[in-house]
Order: sequence, then structure tokens, then C-alpha cells
Amino acid sequence: MSKANLESAQSKHEGGFLNGVEEFLHGAAYGAIQVPIDGVSQFIDHVTPGHLPHLEIVSKPTDDSLATSAGKFAGAVFDFAVLQKVLGSAAPKFFGAESTAPVWLRAGATGAAYQALMPTSENGNYFLNKTRDVGIGFGVFGAMGAVTAYAAPKFGNSLLGRVEAGAEGGFAGGATDAAMTDFLYWQKPGFRDLEKIGKYTAFGATLAATSYFEDDLKTRWENAKRSFEQSSSHAQPESAKPLESKPAMTVEESVAKSQSVFNDADVVPAGKQLYEVKFRKVTDPAGELVPTLENPAGETVQQGHWVAQRLDANGQPVIERGQVNQWPISTDVKVAKTYNVDPETLATKTEFVAPTRVDAPPVHVVKLTEPITIQTKWGSMEGKPGDWLANYDFNSATNTPGSDYAIISATSFEQTYKVQK
Repeated sequence: MSKANLESAQSKHEGGFLNGVEEFLHGAAYGAIQVPIDGVSQFIDHVTPGHLPHLEIVSKPTDDSLATSAGKFAGAVFDFAVLQKVLGSAAPKFFGAESTAPVWLRAGATGAAYQALMPTSENGNYFLNKTRDVGIGFGVFGAMGAVTAYAAPKFGNSLLGRVEAGAEGGFAGGATDAAMTDFLYWQKPGFRDLEKIGKYTAFGATLAATSYFEDDLKTRWENAKRSFEQSSSHAQPESAKPLESKPAMTVEESVAKSQSVFNDADVVPAGKQLYEVKFRKVTDPAGELVPTLENPAGETVQQGHWVAQRLDANGQPVIERGQVNQWPISTDVKVAKTYNVDPETLATKTEFVAPTRVDAPPVHVVKLTEPITIQTKWGSMEGKPGDWLANYDFNSATNTPGSDYAIISATSFEQTYKVQK
């Protein structure tokens, strides 16, 4: 090939790539911005006299290339993810505590809201079509949420695990969309139904991957911020540091102190609520410093021990007071005692998701009325009035407090436990 022909081919290749990127970005902007605007404008036109001037922020793509279609798809995923976050933050106002709202209900509500923002067919009665679409949106995303939540413990919380669970949920959502649309619009099943199933499978997988990277970025940001704060505190000038520091309390002294608190207070049993927890085994021989709600500076978790992380109804880490709600668990026996996990998973996996065992023995707790600091094998924990001091080996037969204690913040206790009468 001559030099001129080679340069011409290279120029065409670069031009094709740049055109593809431009088409993708145009499609994404149109799908994320213009489509919801058109849907809202259409609704306003039907409920008010007259018509609004057409508001066009992003022009409609004139081609239907693969890059444009991929861009529109990405825009739709972005819109749904944002709507999910907005409705997720408002969910407690409508559904009560986050841990008690069924996954299918929250996902279905998000799907209904998403369809309410989308344009609706003008073929026939607009309001009937809009009602159908909103109902289909509720059913589709309710099915997606339910199946994804069911599949998540099986696949784990890794990127691949989330994508697989999301794809299963998307497949269920696509099948639901095909069935409901054919039924409500009196259509015959056809090849378009298979296309819907494929698109929703990809949608669910992409949404799950987006959620994973968002959580990973959030965790990295919180860890980086915490490391910066710790390094700043270590860099204080000598004049700003206290001249004397009290010797740290031993674990034995802390146990005796906690036992005296239990002996002088009203002890109540508390059972676990149903929710899911992500477990990760520490593999570093030197252990790992893990920040917790009760000890933001970090607790040293030894190799072979577990780091447990509370998940919300969407399978995402619970953030409380600006950091991930996580805590250490020292042995497999303690994990199996409180969480519904089989021995093989405990023995062979280093990361998995498991629900709580609601039939587990209760934890005995005392509500704190004054600040307290306790010392555990993995570090110190601080509690304030309203938090709870928990004893995990309380002898209920003799009403004798044991030696295994921890602090549970007021918010975590409300979301995690239920006081038994």
C-alpha cells in the first residue's frame, strides 16, 4: 500500500472513531435530557389548555447508528439511576424505615415514576396509554428489583456478581414488560418481545455495574478523607498535643466496667431484623485497619477474621455519619450464629452476601445514659447517651453478664435490632 493510501485509510479510521464518539455523546445527551423534557411537556399539554412552546435543549439524532442507540441506552440508565437515588432518599417518608421497605415495592415505585416522565403514545387515549405505561413500569422494575435481590446472595457483591444478578433481574423485567405490554395493548407476541428481553437484560447488568463503581468510588473517597484527617491529626505541632495521656484501659478492666453497667441497669433482649450483610475476609498477614462507626480511627482486624458491611434494600453499603456502616467479626462460628450462611461458603469464600437469621438468639443490651469508652480485642469503642451497650454472651438463665461487649450506635440499633418484650 502506498504512503498516500495508508494515510487516507488511517484518516478514515480516525474520522470514523471520532464520529462514533460524537454520535454516542449526542444520543446519551438526548436520552438523558431531551426525552424526559418531551415527556413532561407532553403531559402538561394534555392537562392544561393550549400548548407549551417546544423546549429543545438537545436535538433529536437524525441517524440510528449503533453508537447513537448505545448513547440513548446510556442516557436512560443515567436517568433511572438518578431517579432511584432521589426516590431512595425520600423513601423513609413514604415507606417507613429503609430496612422494612420491600425491594420490589421501592423498585416498582421508581419504575412507575420513570415511566411517568417518559413520552407516551398519542395513538388512542393519551391518559389511558399513560396509565398503562406507568403500570407496566411498576411491574417491570418491581420484577427486576425482586429477582435481583433474590439472586444477589448467590452471586456475591463483586463486580461480576452484581452484573450477573442485575442481568437476571433485567431478564425478568424484560419478560414482564413483553407480557404486560402485549396484554394491556392487545398485541400479538412477536420478535420485538425478544428484543425487549435483551435490552432489559443489558439494562439490569449496566445498572448493577454502575451501582458497583459508585459504591467503590464512595468507599475510596471516604477512606481517603479519613486517611487525610488522621494524617492531619498526627501532624499537629507539639504545643497542640496533650502533655500527658491516660494509659489505655485493658480489655479485662473494660469487661469489668461493662459488667457493672449491666448489673446496675435495665437489661433488655433484642432480636435481629431481616437485612443483608456483605462479608469480606481479611487476607493480609499484618491485618487491616477498619474504620467503624464507634471507632472512626479504625480497629485492627486480624488475618482470617471478617469485616461485615451493612447493605440497604438496594444492595448498597449503608452510609451513616459520613462513613460505611461496618464492623469486625472474629470467627466463623459467630458469623454462622447470626447470619444465614452455609458452612461451605464460610470455608471456601473470602467474600459473600448473607441475610440475618431472625431466629438467632437475642442480644442483650443496655441503653446508655452517659458517655462510655470500652476496650475490645480489636480496639476501643466510644458510646454516647442514646447508644446501646451490647453483651453477646449474656446468660439469660442466671441473668449474668458475660465478657463479649460492643457499642451499637442509636441509628444502627434502630435499623438492625428490635427490642423483644
